[in-house]
Amino acid sequence: MDMLLKRLDESERNVHHMIEKGTLIAVKQDQLLENLQEQKVIMSDIVNHQTAFDAATSQASLLIQSSEPQEACQLQADLDSINERYTKLDTRTKDHGIYLENLSRRLSNFEAELENLEHWLLPSGHELDSNQIPQLPLIEFVNNWRVMASPEREQQYSLETVSARRKLTDKYCYWVE
Repeated sequence: MDMLLKRLDESERNVHHMIEKGTLIAVKQDQLLENLQEQKVIMSDIVNHQTAFDAATSQASLLIQSSEPQEACQLQADLDSINERYTKLDTRTKDHGIYLENLSRRLSNFEAELENLEHWLLPSGHELDSNQIPQLPLIEFVNNWRVMASPEREQQYSLETVSARRKLTDKYCYWVE
């Protein structure tokens, strides 16, 4: 029982450290994946100790049945405390894993949207920055401008889409608790 309590204490410290340190999202999957891997290791450790906790619970139940009432009450309280801690630890770790997986998926979506923006924005910027544009004859200048401002190009990346990307940036670039 003492070994289980020590193991439970260690697991609680690991989960507390994992959750409390936070995750700086710098539009890089690496840091997020490291945290997700750490969560999976901790979760695996918790699952691997499930049988030991179940066996200890069974033995403690037998001991409670054969003990005097006052001692049985104390043993039951201790057993309930251990089971509550284990359940809370398991739930917290699973919830944090789900949170990290969702964050990873949303970050991947954000990176894909950012790449789409880059594929649209860079050619447009090069065209606008070109030294040749101001030197073109007026008719060619107007034709180039019409191509750049064409409805197809606007549909490809509208101002609303750019605004949505900005909101995504604001949403995902912060300290996560």
